[in-house]
Amino acid sequence: MAFLDFYIQATGSDLNAGTDNTATPTAIPSATCVVSSGTITFTGASGAFTGVSVGNWVSLYNSADTVSRFTGQVATNDNTIITILYASGTGYSTTGLGLATGLTTGGAAGAVICRVGGPWASFAITNAGGAMNGTTPSLSGALTANDGLRVNVLAGTTYAISTTSITLPVGLINKPILWRGYYAAIGDIDNYANVSGTFVSPSGATLAGASRPLITTISSTQFILSNYTHLWNLEFTGPGIGTASTQAAVVFSGTGDIKALRCRFTSTSRSVIASTSTGTCTFEACYVTGSSGGAAMQLAGYANVNACTFRNGSLNLFTTTANVTFCIFDLGTGSNTLFISHQLANGALNVSNCTFYGGGTLGQDGIWLRYNPVSGRIANNLFVSLSGYGVNGNGVTHNVMLINNAFVNCSSGNTNSIQPTAIIGSITEISAPFANAISHDFTLATGAASRQAGMPGQFEV
Repeated sequence: MAFLDFYIQATGSDLNAGTDNTATPTAIPSATCVVSSGTITFTGASGAFTGVSVGNWVSLYNSADTVSRFTGQVATNDNTIITILYASGTGYSTTGLGLATGLTTGGAAGAVICRVGGPWASFAITNAGGAMNGTTPSLSGALTANDGLRVNVLAGTTYAISTTSITLPVGLINKPILWRGYYAAIGDIDNYANVSGTFVSPSGATLAGASRPLITTISSTQFILSNYTHLWNLEFTGPGIGTASTQAAVVFSGTGDIKALRCRFTSTSRSVIASTSTGTCTFEACYVTGSSGGAAMQLAGYANVNACTFRNGSLNLFTTTANVTFCIFDLGTGSNTLFISHQLANGALNVSNCTFYGGGTLGQDGIWLRYNPVSGRIANNLFVSLSGYGVNGNGVTHNVMLINNAFVNCSSGNTNSIQPTAIIGSITEISAPFANAISHDFTLATGAASRQAGMPGQFEV
């Protein structure tokens, strides 16, 4: 088996089957459409399905619908009548997506419309009545019949969530649903980073003019992530829906996990992304831009945050139990800026190989341990030009180790309320350890004391 691919692009239609990104299907009205035990029988005009092959994907919808209600594969075709496999009793296709029992049946001519193939146009296909709507994994025959679903979203347009919030469907732990952005060809930006607007590969190759699909929300809408959702190469921006920092533009409230790879999240008011329950959130090589109104990223449950950039938030990462590695926390907005705030008593925080740069006037604390006791390890990090502390224990006792961290120009001091016996190998860094921090180049300068000074330095042998 393999991923089952679907497609979203601005030139598509939410009434299409979603299974290719080239065709422009013609609506085929029904003479009759009958949903019976195990089979849907759709009759069109004479020769309506000439050229359609067994195995092709079709969408079925009621004449008044605005999104495809059902999409499945053709089982038989005599050029006028097609049948589609259907699971009696569940209302869902054995291989496809959507609720067939919601179709208008009874034989009325034109009550049900069919389209063969074609891409969808928006995330509205996930709304109530849509083929991609579903909160229970077993409702999707396509998910259980394949390794997972992959929805390829074309860049070059803004996908505005401006009427009602979008809730993505639920995947399975071993068969996630992947929403993958692309620029011109499927997979073309999978391993490219957006470096100041230019897409650059690890080898240094550039992709001229490339962009990621942009998804926007407004103050009354959210983009809601469900269990076992994976996001690749997507960009999100929005204000959040209210005054609480958990009411983010992008929110996850499940108990499974989500993963985001090379996505960008921009807050225009408060939190841009939040999780509110016990699910695991993993962010790899993402970019998060905050605002002065709240935590850019607020994560309950367990979080893995690796190789991400946080910039210009008053509170960049508000977390409970997390591993944060190889991240850059760059500048801030407002005098009360915190780069990482740990919010849960008895939680664990492991931060390693990260850079915290406040620019000399912003970025009050690098890490603020809000409650006690916090356990974990803070190692091999650079705390530079902060107007507060590098690591602030907030006046309480913690079970956290600080190992081989480098500090320079932290106005309040390197640490506060950290047991001296828990601090090992601190490095006093030179005054300008980076190549060009103002231009966001955090390459270590020649002569930086942090060069080759990380833990363990030498392995025991």
